[in-house]
Amino acid sequence: MAVLGLNTISINAHLNLLRITKLKVIKRIGNTLTMSAFCLIAVGCVHGTGGGGDAKDNVVITSSNQFSYGPLKTSCTGLAMLYTQNREVYSQGGSWGSKPKPLNPNSDWAGVRVMDWTPSTVQFLEGAVDTCVEENTYSKNLGRHLTGSRDSSYFNMSPSGTKELIQQTYVLVEDAKRSQRQAQENFKIKEVQKLQRAQDLKAGTIPVGNLQDAATKLDASDASEVIRSPKIKPDGKNYKVGGYLEKYTESTFIATTVPAQVIGSIPFNTRFVVLVPQAFQGKYQNTARVGGGIGLVGRYVGNRNLDLVMGNSVTVPVFEMLYMSQ
Repeated sequence: MAVLGLNTISINAHLNLLRITKLKVIKRIGNTLTMSAFCLIAVGCVHGTGGGGDAKDNVVITSSNQFSYGPLKTSCTGLAMLYTQNREVYSQGGSWGSKPKPLNPNSDWAGVRVMDWTPSTVQFLEGAVDTCVEENTYSKNLGRHLTGSRDSSYFNMSPSGTKELIQQTYVLVEDAKRSQRQAQENFKIKEVQKLQRAQDLKAGTIPVGNLQDAATKLDASDASEVIRSPKIKPDGKNYKVGGYLEKYTESTFIATTVPAQVIGSIPFNTRFVVLVPQAFQGKYQNTARVGGGIGLVGRYVGNRNLDLVMGNSVTVPVFEMLYMSQ
């Protein structure tokens, strides 16, 4: 039986030599041996897909032949390590086996991001595996190790298992790319819908349904920075404001952006004043609660000095209410 161009040799002889060599490998790599390596020599071990029990599909790789495909750079030993280091163990019928564990599309391998693989990349890698097998036949290398070679730079590889791992990895890459394209398409659709809603709100063709709608309709910016550090001259622009009601009158209230119990630990101002026009006073008085949350859109109309418990004062912005959330 011809095996990879070598002289005819019995299958049983090859399997025996292979088992002996595997044992030598175990002794050399010690604690780094994985369960999948044991499965290559254990009697009765379940062979996972691509693992193969056929001696023809167990190759000892020692060559450091280099392969380049754009930024991707690997070698025969690199491909053998790809196979041996990406296996997962499973149990079937009381026996153990191992199978290829595809690479994560978001990981890097051999100098490139796996997500950047193309069909040409897969073809290149599979061709490199074939080249490695042709130049690193198991019989030749078994002979070297059995005669006492001290070279430890060798790895066991299943050609079919390595190719299957490469193919399965590319399936994940394609799935990830499809998901990415779908996410981008969904984002574009949402952005178009968001823009259309903004146009409709400003045109008055649809009603304001919530605080964000009001902020969109009134071109309101976030008020956080203005509250932290009020402007010397209020700009009269609209702001989206949220906080907790602290003190109040029928037409005015003081609120803070954080709950009252943590104000003392905040090194900057968190308070603001809101003027409540007549049109909002009924809703404000019926729904607002001391210590409760409140959201609104208001026009920045002034600043006010507030006296604090410790005797000092702080300058806070004043907003005139234009919209109040439910």
